[in-house]
Formats: sequence, structure tokens, C-alpha cells
Amino acid sequence: MTYFFAGIKHSGKSTHAKLFAKYKKLAFYDLDKYIEKNIKYDSVRQLYKNEGKKAFMIEEYNCLKKLLDEDSRDKVIALGGGICENTNAFELCDNLIFLDIDEKTLFNRINFLGLPPFLEEDPINQFHQLYIKRRPLYLNNAKLVIKLDDMKIDDAFKIVKENIESWEK
Repeated sequence: MTYFFAGIKHSGKSTHAKLFAKYKKLAFYDLDKYIEKNIKYDSVRQLYKNEGKKAFMIEEYNCLKKLLDEDSRDKVIALGGGICENTNAFELCDNLIFLDIDEKTLFNRINFLGLPPFLEEDPINQFHQLYIKRRPLYLNNAKLVIKLDDMKIDDAFKIVKENIESWEK
């Protein structure tokens, strides 16, 4: 089985996916990092900035499809925060695990770690619009929704692990 960890920016997708893969002794992939290995830019942010959203979404789909086709083992994949808006790529993500964190906590994390370019004009309102657009898409497509609060990583991972184990039974 492939476990797809999804969530809005800074929800802990990569952190918890990596910890879960280690716990289950499965291969781990961070889709954004996988994309970076397959593009001419140093980061997905540069690809997005230089070629636009459509080019990024095409690359996101192509890389996810390639990853799924080339590695048939059970694995864990941390998805990018906006994959829910990429219909073609999102349809490939069965067994979607949505890490659901409240808007204020996510914004505080983003603000603390440095605002990305797409939130620089009116950060609070722009993030609010992003949150109310993406959260329902994840909720509607998730096989498992894990509600997390702002807590230490170890405590949050314990909740993640327990929820997935209950879901698998």
C-alpha cells in the first residue's frame, strides 16, 4: 500500500510521513524533493516562479506518476500542500491521509518560518483564502483525517501512528 500524507502548508506532512515510513520500515518519498531531482531548477519554488502554476502542476503529475510506476513497493509519500488543486495528480492519491490543523496554527508556523512569495501582499487574507479553498478538497478526498493541534512532534506523531493503526484494522 502507498500512504499519501497530505495537508496544508506546514501541517507536518513531510515530518510525519518520514517518521511513519521509518516506523513501518517503508520507503519514504517527499514529492517536492522528488520533483526537484527531475527539474532544471534548484527548487519547486523556482520552477513555479519561472514557468508558472500550470508548468509546476504538469511536473507534479509527471513525477508522481513516475514515482508510482517505478516503485511498486509499499511506501509513504509526503505530498505538496497544493496537490489538491492539481486534479490529475490528486486522482492518483488513494489512501490519502489528511493532517488537519487549524488555520491560525498553520499561519503562525508559516509566518515564523518566513512567508512564501505568494503570501507577501496580504498574508493573513491570502492564507485564509487558500485555507478555505484547500481544506474542503482534502476533507472530501481523504480516507483518513487526523486532527492535530499545535504540539511537540513526538506527541503529534503518537496521534498519527494510533490513527493510522486503527484505520488499518
